[in-house]
Amino acid sequence: MRPFRHAFAAAVIAFALPAAAAAEQPARQLTMTGLGEVRDVPDMATISTGVVTEAETAARALAANTRAMAEAVASLKALGIEARDLQTSNFTVSPRYFHDPKSNRPPRITGYTVSNMLTVVVRDLDRLGAILDRVVRDGANQIGGPTFGFAETARLVDVARARAAADATRKARLYAEALGVELGPILSISEDGGFVPRPEPMRARMAMDSAAGAPPPIEGGELTLSARVNVVWEIR
Repeated sequence: MRPFRHAFAAAVIAFALPAAAAAEQPARQLTMTGLGEVRDVPDMATISTGVVTEAETAARALAANTRAMAEAVASLKALGIEARDLQTSNFTVSPRYFHDPKSNRPPRITGYTVSNMLTVVVRDLDRLGAILDRVVRDGANQIGGPTFGFAETARLVDVARARAAADATRKARLYAEALGVELGPILSISEDGGFVPRPEPMRARMAMDSAAGAPPPIEGGELTLSARVNVVWEIR
């Protein structure tokens, strides 16, 4: 009886080992990346405007800058820009130096420069050119931007996400059919990257058109929002 019992136990162990090894093997998987894009016309823009003044003393440079900047801010508010859309982004007071290369003396201060920059959000793009023209006429001598964007980015990003998921599913089904396998349940879904709009270059002729008495032409073009998703399916 003992040899029979030992043989039976050995058979049970031999049968269990392949089953356990098969259970430990990872499931076959298919990983696919889906891409989704949305193109739309921007409905807002952000510009940077400000005043740079110079004078022999810091006090005079600051006084001149304050007057010009107050006029620029007043003009923006008169054009309908709300207080929430105005934010000081940079304010500096710095000395200007002169160094005589023929002398061994250290550089000396010859004056001061004051710079005050303001970030402005424009929610009516039809008035963007007029706003740029107005602030320059009323004292601003520094203009940057515009950077175009969307007031409600989340809605467009969700559309891009849905398109990315559909793209991943389409490609996974195509590969499964071509390889003769069947897709099982989804094992994981992960989102890859951010959703920064890709702008088109701005075209503007600020100096020429302002001198001619007409607002500068600003072309908003279109922006593209993209989404990327990684999906893993189990292969049955």
